[in-house]
Amino acid sequence: DGTLEINVSGYAGPYNYEVFDNLGASVLTGTGNTTLLNPQPITGLSGGNYSILVTETASPFCAVTSNVITIASPSDPLTLVAAETANVSCSNNQGTITALASGGWGSYEYELTGAASVPYSINGAFINLSAGNYTVNVRDAGGCIISQNVTLVIPAPITATVTPNTNLLSCFGDTDASITVNNVLGGQGTNYSYTLVTSLPSASTSGPQASPVFSGLGAGTYSVLITDGYNCSYTSASIVIVQPTVIQSQLVKSTSQTCLTGTTLTLSASGGTGPYTYSDNINFTAGPLGSFVSSTTINVAPGTYVYYVRDANGCAANVSNQIKIDPLPTLVVNLSLANAFINCAGDNTGVIVATAQGGLGNYVYTLQDALGNIVPATQASPGNFTQLFAGDYQVRVDSGDCNTTSAIVTISEPASPLIAPFTYTDVSCNGAN
Repeated sequence: DGTLEINVSGYAGPYNYEVFDNLGASVLTGTGNTTLLNPQPITGLSGGNYSILVTETASPFCAVTSNVITIASPSDPLTLVAAETANVSCSNNQGTITALASGGWGSYEYELTGAASVPYSINGAFINLSAGNYTVNVRDAGGCIISQNVTLVIPAPITATVTPNTNLLSCFGDTDASITVNNVLGGQGTNYSYTLVTSLPSASTSGPQASPVFSGLGAGTYSVLITDGYNCSYTSASIVIVQPTVIQSQLVKSTSQTCLTGTTLTLSASGGTGPYTYSDNINFTAGPLGSFVSSTTINVAPGTYVYYVRDANGCAANVSNQIKIDPLPTLVVNLSLANAFINCAGDNTGVIVATAQGGLGNYVYTLQDALGNIVPATQASPGNFTQLFAGDYQVRVDSGDCNTTSAIVTISEPASPLIAPFTYTDVSCNGAN
């Protein structure tokens, strides 16, 4: 919109004019009249070098060409780049529009209109803006103005899928659970950070981290906090990871050994995940090995026993208490024969005292003859046989299903009864001695 003025002198009346650019090309024609308007303005010209040919419209049709005239122009057109440089956050109005002009005449001033208004100033940054439609205007030193529209949008809420790889650990005390975040949408759309929030068994946080995977987790209650560069956030629902109860095992002696049967032990287990497997070594590679639901009976010989138990998930073995089974003492019978004789032939004053050891206790003593027949006899106390006649005897001892018989004992007596022969002489006279 450059403007030239034609000032014609030495002539009065109408005239024609033609404007030429620096290449000699005609760019504009028109008419003027010195009696009506002098000088004559010529408008609508762009920057550049021009000359003007003025020709009379009447005889003698004189013509004259002006000197070269320059209309100044910026080297580049006025341009504007306006963009959202700080986004409207999810929690407050902190959007920023930054405008940068170039070209034109320089010395730029910026204006904001729309959802908020800021008058012209040299500051091209508009801060603390809410969501809405805005127009940025820039004006240069030549008064040229161009505009650009900018829309600030509130980010969509963050959404995500938060999933544990398991809600039930295999073993008590395991720490092999993980939580993975997928399908994260909303907010800034990128630049997400993840924080693991633990509420049980104790409150703690882990992160923030760029990875959406949290591993090495034990039993507890968790949630995941997702944040982004727009100050948007999302907290997942609580995720509960539980663990089996600790495996408890107990070993008890259910029956004791006898002379005919061995000892039985009962191994019981609870906790973990049944059924259970037991072994007498922690590696479960040798020795007794078996499975049971809640308890099992094990027949054992004398020795020391302890068992390891693992559950159906192969959880670490838990050792039971220890039980020692001593060998059953041999049942023996000792005889006291201090009075195992008859003083006088035909008497029944013989005594045999039997004392048992070992076996199962609760001894029952029975007197037998040499052939094993039961001999009825008086027992002053268990094993104390009295009022015995001369003869051959043995003592049988029963202790549960254990029994033993002593060696044969002979109670002897004199070969014949005591005899005292005598002779006598009568009193010879009455009254004599």
